[in-house]
Amino acid sequence: MAKPVSTPAWVALVVALIASLGAVVAALVSGLVVVSPSSRILSPSPGETVGRTPRISGELGGIADTLHVWLAIRLDDRMWLKEPEIPIGSRKWTSQIALGVSGRAFALRLLAVSPAGQEFIEEWLERGRRTAEYPGLTHIPGAVLLDEVDGLVPSDTVEPGRVRDRDR
Repeated sequence: MAKPVSTPAWVALVVALIASLGAVVAALVSGLVVVSPSSRILSPSPGETVGRTPRISGELGGIADTLHVWLAIRLDDRMWLKEPEIPIGSRKWTSQIALGVSGRAFALRLLAVSPAGQEFIEEWLERGRRTAEYPGLTHIPGAVLLDEVDGLVPSDTVEPGRVRDRDR
């Protein structure tokens, strides 16, 4: 015969269930529901040398249709989003971006973004179009990192360590 569960064990179980439910509700409210994400960057590979306008490829899976997907260049603690936005309608995708990074290794990020984050991105892009300046971002509200390829090396070494904001 099974032993009855003690009161402290029941309390611990209930607390754990409430905490888990709270995390699910918070994700639903924020719009950042990524169901079993299987999204990734397939090319380039970590440590690869890339030209000024590399072709990036990947696959998307488990992305809620309320989200937006973006590529971003990460250099140190800053990010620069790269147009165009990646459409979530098909599993495989390819995008060609203007790099805007010279002389230093960088990372390429794949991000899922909530509607609020999308609004932030659109404002950042519009401000950049008006001013021809795209300051690096340290945070994008409502963004979830899906994948990152690190150690990419630009083939252009003319301007070491500089991010050319105008070359988005």
